[in-house]
Amino acid sequence: LTAKEKSLLSALEPRAASEGVEIAAVIVGSKKAPTIRVYIDAAGGISFDELARTQSWVGDVMDELDPFPGAYMLEVSSP
Repeated sequence: LTAKEKSLLSALEPRAASEGVEIAAVIVGSKKAPTIRVYIDAAGGISFDELARTQSWVGDVMDELDPFPGAYMLEVSSP
């Protein structure tokens, strides 16, 4: 993991634990087209409703962290 990926993972893990999901991976794309991909998992799998809820709070955490200057793409998915 890159330093930025480690930082984002550390910021997301406590909230994920309280939400009952596990952060399986955080992948940061290039600076030219900034993208943050967050993969989540849980015992029994992830539903579409869980993805929507997770997208919301992950977005809130990213807004607080402001990981890139300007705009970036945030994707939340399950492996």
